[in-house]
Amino acid sequence: MSVDVGHLHRLLFSDDDETLEAWAQNARAIDPNVKARDFIKFLRERARIVHGIASFLLAHLDFETMGLPERAVELAKNTLAHFLADEAQRAQIETLFRDVAEGLLAGAQTGDVRAALRRSPLAPRSVAALRNWLSANLEALIQASQGGGLLVAVMTSMLQHNTHSTISSLSDPTIVPQLAQAWVRGDTFAAILAMMSAANVRMGGNGRIPKIEDAVALCEGGFGYEGAMVIATLADLTEGVSEPLRGAFKFLQRQMKAGLALAPALGMYEVGFADREIAKDLGARFVNVVDYGTASAWIRANGQYTREAIAAYPAYFETVLAELLR
Repeated sequence: MSVDVGHLHRLLFSDDDETLEAWAQNARAIDPNVKARDFIKFLRERARIVHGIASFLLAHLDFETMGLPERAVELAKNTLAHFLADEAQRAQIETLFRDVAEGLLAGAQTGDVRAALRRSPLAPRSVAALRNWLSANLEALIQASQGGGLLVAVMTSMLQHNTHSTISSLSDPTIVPQLAQAWVRGDTFAAILAMMSAANVRMGGNGRIPKIEDAVALCEGGFGYEGAMVIATLADLTEGVSEPLRGAFKFLQRQMKAGLALAPALGMYEVGFADREIAKDLGARFVNVVDYGTASAWIRANGQYTREAIAAYPAYFETVLAELLR
């Protein structure tokens, strides 16, 4: 299974399901023995490599000056992969770096777009799509953020650009928004698993019954990691457009990452009490906390009270407290 290296750069902005399916069907037309599912998996792996090269180039090259393709080749020559490769492989690496650089120059024509691509861990296609979606829905998003409905407003886009395997393995995708809301609300893993069971959700191709570890993977990986990355990208894209909306996205990103709804609990979680139930308990005691800085300040000012509050918790959190009070 292989792809001409001269075509790989096309995956830079065109790695959506429809495009990959078309590539797979073309491969099957040439060789009927090719399995579409395996070929698409193969392409996704190559797309991740292309995206990694794009991030590397964006971080190390000046796109405003002439000679970008040549400088991309020079950068390729200084990589470990190039050093370890044979002559034929080195030529392929140089070609790929040059093509990706030219693709970035054509597909990300302004400094603002390139900065957004550089900051975001998402694929360039996703960043570009989110940028367009944000522009088209800006007023509605501002209104949603003012009315406490930002999570609902961004849910479809957050899931559209979320590639976590646990989400895609759910037999009923329509329940995912409810599960995401439960996570952000601060529901326990057991409660979220109960929601999955009540909806008769099954996991994977063999349709097995979900377990608690599936709920953990869904929430911490699908929502807390990949979902939070999408929200963080939206916050970056809102910079200079609407600072109130950017602030709302940044707060939602914190909520999505930790699985907590209220600022005091988030502050306690972020300062080191990284257990959601403990963070909620401490947040209820330190209601004036809003972030890491205020959490640290309140704990330092109320060390003995905090020590008494965590007395029933595992000993590890005594160590956390000791570090905060140093």
